[in-house]
Amino acid sequence: MNEILLPFTPAVMLFLALRRSCSQGLLISFQVLIWSVLLFTFSFPFLTNVSFLSDSAVLLFYCAYLSLVVVYLCFDDAKWLSNKLNNIAHNYLDNNLVKLLSTIFIALLILEVIGVVVSSGGVYSALTRNRLEDYLGGGILSGSFMTLLLLLPKIGYFIRVGFLLETGRKKKAFILISIYAIYFVFTANTRLPILMPIASFIILYLFYFERKKVKRYGVFYAATAILILNILLVLGNSLRGGTAGETKVSSESIIAQNTEQLKYPMWINDLVNDIDNGAIDLSHGYSWFITPFVNLVPRILWPEKPLTSTSNILSEKVYGISVGDGKPITTFTLWGEGYWQFKLFGVILATFIFLFVSCFFIMILTKLKYSGFFVVYFLCNITPFVRAESPIFMVLTNLIALAGLFFVSFVLRSFRCV
Repeated sequence: MNEILLPFTPAVMLFLALRRSCSQGLLISFQVLIWSVLLFTFSFPFLTNVSFLSDSAVLLFYCAYLSLVVVYLCFDDAKWLSNKLNNIAHNYLDNNLVKLLSTIFIALLILEVIGVVVSSGGVYSALTRNRLEDYLGGGILSGSFMTLLLLLPKIGYFIRVGFLLETGRKKKAFILISIYAIYFVFTANTRLPILMPIASFIILYLFYFERKKVKRYGVFYAATAILILNILLVLGNSLRGGTAGETKVSSESIIAQNTEQLKYPMWINDLVNDIDNGAIDLSHGYSWFITPFVNLVPRILWPEKPLTSTSNILSEKVYGISVGDGKPITTFTLWGEGYWQFKLFGVILATFIFLFVSCFFIMILTKLKYSGFFVVYFLCNITPFVRAESPIFMVLTNLIALAGLFFVSFVLRSFRCV
C-alpha cells in the first residue's frame, strides 16, 4: 500500500489542484505549489524505494498528506486568491517614493552584478564560478541586516512592476523584471530565484490578460512548465556548482539530478529516527514562535547569536557538520520541522501554520494598490520554504518593511498638504 499511496498521492492531488486553480484563471495556488514540491521531493524518490522508512517516518508522510487533503476539501484557496487579486484595495504608496525606491533597487542590482563580474575577471568567469562553494564556505553565516534594509527598495520595485503591468504597460514591466532575473543569473546560490521573477510575471500576465486560455489550456501549460523546470534544474545546478561550461542536458542528466538531489525521504527518516531515539530534543515551538524575533537582531550587534535557520540547526544535529565549513546544508521540509517541534501533531500543525501565515500576509498586501505582482511573487518565493521550514521570518520582515513604507508615504503626503 505504501508503494502506491506515498508516490502517487502528490501526482493525483496536483492534478486536482491545477484543475481548480486553472478554473479561476490562475496557474498557481497554495495547493498547486505545495503538491508540485511534493511531486519532486517525495514522489520521485518513493518510486524507487520506500522500504527503508521507519514506521514513524511513514506516519509523518501520511499526516502531511492528510492535513493537505483536509485543507483542499475545506478551503478553495484558488478562488480565495483570485478574489484577492481581483479586489485589491485602493490604498497606495506615494508615487514619487515608489519610483525612487524602484530606481535605487535597480541601481543596487546593477552595481552588484558589475562587482561580481569585475571580481571574477569577466562575464564568463562570473557565470561559471563555484558560487555554492563560496556560500557554504562562510556566506551562509553572514548577517541578514543588509537584506532587511534592501526590503524597502525591493517592495517599491515590486509595486512599480505591478503598476506598469496592471496599467497595460506590459513591455516596460517585462524589461524591469528581466533585470531582476539577470541579477540572479550572476548571483543566486540556488536555482529557483532565477525563475521566480519571470514565472511571477507570466502567471500574473495570463491572469490579467489571457484568463480564458488558462481556463482552457492551463493544465497543459503547467505540464510544460514542469518539463522546463527539470531542464533548468540541471542548468541551474551547473551554475551553482561552477560547471556550466561542461554541462549537457539530456534525459540521463535530468534523471540523475532528480535521483541525486532529492533525497528528502531519507533525510526526514534520519531526522525522525534521531528524535525518536532521543538523540535530538524536541524544540517545542521555539523555532516557530521565538526564533523569528531572535533573527531580527543583527549579527553585528550580537556576534554570538545562535543559528536561527531550522535547516542549519538540524544539519548540525543530524549529520554532525559545522555550518560554514563548506559541507552542504540539508533541508528536512516543512513537516520535518513540524516533527521536530511536536512530533506528529507538529506535522499537522506545520501545514496550517504555513497557510495561515501566508494567507495573512496576502490579506495585508492586497490592501495596497498595484500589489498584484508582489502577491504572485510572494507565492512563488515561498515554494522553497515547503522544502525547508515555515516562512514566518520572511513574512515578519516584509510586514515591518511595509509598515515603514506606509509611514514614510503618509508623512510625504502630509507635507504636501501643508
